[in-house]
Amino acid sequence: MINSHKEAAKRFFRKNNKVSEKNLPDLSGMDIFEWKRTVKPKINGREQTFLAAPFWIDIYKDNSSQIFVIGGRQIFKSTCVGDFLMYWATTNNHSQCCYASFDRINKNGFLHQRFQHEMIEQSPILSQFPRSKLGNNDEVSLKNGSTIYFIISHNDYVHVEGKSLDLIILDEAQYQPIEQIGKITQTMMQTRGKLKLFGIGGPVGSAYHNEWLKTNQCEWIYDDNNWRDALQFDENGLIHGQYLNDVLKGTWVAQKPENSTYPGYHIPQTIFPTIPLTKKDAIEKYKIDAKFSIEYQKEHLPFDKFDEHVMGNFYKSATNPITPEMVRACMKNGRDKQLQTPVQIKSLKEQYGNKIKISMGVDFGSAKNGHTVIVILIKWQETGLIQLVHLDQRNAEHQIIQAENINKLFHNSLCDTGVGDLGYGATQIKLIQDGGIGQTNGEPIVGIGSSTFVGCRSVSDLSQGIRHDVGIIDEHGDKSDKYSLDKTWGVSRLINLLENPENFVIPFHYNYEYETSWLVSELSSISKVNISGVDTRQNAKLEYNHPPDAAMAIIYALVALDHNAEWNWVSM
Repeated sequence: MINSHKEAAKRFFRKNNKVSEKNLPDLSGMDIFEWKRTVKPKINGREQTFLAAPFWIDIYKDNSSQIFVIGGRQIFKSTCVGDFLMYWATTNNHSQCCYASFDRINKNGFLHQRFQHEMIEQSPILSQFPRSKLGNNDEVSLKNGSTIYFIISHNDYVHVEGKSLDLIILDEAQYQPIEQIGKITQTMMQTRGKLKLFGIGGPVGSAYHNEWLKTNQCEWIYDDNNWRDALQFDENGLIHGQYLNDVLKGTWVAQKPENSTYPGYHIPQTIFPTIPLTKKDAIEKYKIDAKFSIEYQKEHLPFDKFDEHVMGNFYKSATNPITPEMVRACMKNGRDKQLQTPVQIKSLKEQYGNKIKISMGVDFGSAKNGHTVIVILIKWQETGLIQLVHLDQRNAEHQIIQAENINKLFHNSLCDTGVGDLGYGATQIKLIQDGGIGQTNGEPIVGIGSSTFVGCRSVSDLSQGIRHDVGIIDEHGDKSDKYSLDKTWGVSRLINLLENPENFVIPFHYNYEYETSWLVSELSSISKVNISGVDTRQNAKLEYNHPPDAAMAIIYALVALDHNAEWNWVSM
């Protein structure tokens, strides 16, 4: 009986003390700084201030429709992200906010530790807002009608579709499909919502890097270049005091002020007074292990990881020598051009004659799952400019019909020379060279000849590069020309070409971008082999994994451009 009475009493008090939307704390009208002082003055028992990180103040103030914050690790990005989400959701009733990360583990870590535990449960005020008990759900519904979704960016932000967002934050944006950021904008067309990107550094030329280049790229500049000399220390390390307000005075300076509508903030670990620069300072002044200094990290981290995780910088990948930026640079000069038909290519040859040289490169795909890629290049002899004019990625087809089509394309485009892959194309190359009777209409096909369209085999001999053998007995018992090509030599030549975009044009007409846009990911997927099992920078031997079909087709076409030269071994 007594127990029943106690349970009834508990139910009564729970019912009558239940916080509803009507008696929720009113946080509307507060700016974000007043909100922080009111609802969340401490986190994990430590008072929250901007004393040691004054550069965050302007980021909190920034009300732009889109901002980008990039920096090293442990610079308080997660704290800022949690503040933005909960501030917007609690000061704007019936709003929809969204947090997006690159994978479920990272998303759940932020949701449960940073957001639910540190943000909500530790705040007597914020803990009144959740509509139900916090758990493993991927959304947090609040009693003021607001909802915060927690999603992953898989399948090009498919989980964002269908929502009408007032705020979305992309965390660890360097790992997300930033090239699909336009989908996010579509969810905010009616709400005019805000987008905030947070991440560390990344590879040059990536979609993530290109997004950063759209910002005004602000750097924090301290008023006193020698501000570290004014820091105060005691037996416990750095003294956190009001004196820091004077010592750490500075301002954000835009490196690209012309991009003023899109603020970007760069926060390397080096601008934090709490992080020592040298190992000596770490031990003698900060009273911490030397491994927490910038100097130690620079000595022990691979260069790309130091740039990425400490400095928040972009780096040229050591393992991926061709970046998307390099490919796009070649496309920049081709913005008003598109791929050409055989008739158009023929017309150019008839007009310019020997002032241009037209070459074909063919990489035959395996019968099982590969594509056959055909490339035609034009080299303008007086200037040395090389122009991609034809690109065809073909699905699997009958070898004889495939050879017939390539033969006709060669003739109809008035190509001067061609090179094809003997690895999967020995049968086709023989038919292209010798001709025969067409399978489609029974008409005779004129052979191109083995000295004009040459087969090529891959070898592993970087010291010699490429060799042209004349009159070699082939697998059919006939004499023919043949090239032997080290694929690393070929990739290196392709890299050299792409590093000089003024000499290589890839068509990228605004109405026909789809024709060549796939080359960006295709060519930048080439990677260096880590032969020794250690940092690839230390490898004495240079070697690349087998290039994708389009890359090999371009390489073969480049070889064909030089086909008339006197060939022996050509080394790197």
